[in-house]
Amino acid sequence: MRVLGLIPARGGSKGVPRKNVRSLGGKPLIVHTIDAALAATRLARVVVSTDDDEIAEVSRAAGADVPFRRPDELAADDTPTLPVVVHALDMLDEPYDAVCLLQPTTPFRVDGLIDTCIARFESSGADSVVTVGTVPTDHNPHWVYFMDPDGELRLSTGEDTPITRRQDL
Repeated sequence: MRVLGLIPARGGSKGVPRKNVRSLGGKPLIVHTIDAALAATRLARVVVSTDDDEIAEVSRAAGADVPFRRPDELAADDTPTLPVVVHALDMLDEPYDAVCLLQPTTPFRVDGLIDTCIARFESSGADSVVTVGTVPTDHNPHWVYFMDPDGELRLSTGEDTPITRRQDL
């Protein structure tokens, strides 16, 4: 299975300005995700999609590919992730069986997690796999899921679809 590792990282965050290049534990936030992606054996390529020159420079220096610049209309505060993924696939014009979306704002991944998720994806027959963690009770319930006995995730609110953007909560 040919899997693209895609790291979406726009430059215009208002919540934490310049967050993707700010230092966390001695290296830029995005580099934690790039390092985990490059350590994975099951990713065919690791690509950063960004609209920002500094993020592109930091990403290239860390070993990721930045083969195109994301257009401004796909880097707005209210841009959903799916059009960013579609744009990347269109720009790359290479065949991939799946995309492993790696958010740089989730920098801490245990060793082997990416490869384990890809293996689970292949063996499960599911159309997607997502990692989750235990959340404190004070987190917004629109982002809290419970796992049912069949291993399916259900929103704690009982709604069918989550509010996907932090800014909309």
